[in-house]
Amino acid sequence: MQEVYAWLLGHWAVRVLMFQAATSARVAPLRLSFTGTLRVIRRAVPKFQRLSEQDLPLFSIG
Repeated sequence: MQEVYAWLLGHWAVRVLMFQAATSARVAPLRLSFTGTLRVIRRAVPKFQRLSEQDLPLFSIG
């Protein structure tokens, strides 16, 4: 059952990211592709893995 919750949480997180991106770009959220968004996220993961904590202001303490 935990796997189902993990899939649902992951899907929700991608949809929220899509909505935020569409809103900031003044594009209708329905015009964005879920699959295309997943491709962008997968390409961005290695870059984020190389960042230090100082480069991620949202996750820094203080």
